[in-house]
This record gives sequence, structure tokens and C-alpha cells, in this order.
Amino acid sequence: MTDTTWPRIKLSYSLEQDHKVLKQGTEVVVDMNYLEHINSYPADDPLRYEKHMLDDWFRARFGAVPPG
Repeated sequence: MTDTTWPRIKLSYSLEQDHKVLKQGTEVVVDMNYLEHINSYPADDPLRYEKHMLDDWFRARFGAVPPG
């Protein structure tokens, strides 16, 4: 990763409870400032920036980060 590239993913999601869809959508998630964040994932994790980006996205959409 460099400051001219950044983590990016297109995802489709569906949040369900009791077999009912509460929220769904498709989004492109991008973190152009990934080098400026404190990242809690190990430095040797090849997907550490993507995981951090998805944690932030999940927290923004659903209010918490899933366990694990």
C-alpha cells in the first residue's frame, strides 16, 4: 500500500432478524486516509487496512463492530 492507492471494496449486504430483512444495500467502501489511522491489526496481517476500513464501515452502518 502507498499513499497513491488505498483500500477499496464493493460489497452487498443484508441485515436480517428472524428471517426478515431489516436493511440491505450495495456500497463501495473506500478509505483514502488509511495511513493516518491507528490500526489495531498486526503489522504482518496482509489485510489489516481492509479489516480496519470494514470495521469503521460496519460501525457507521450498524452501531458496533462484529466480534472476531
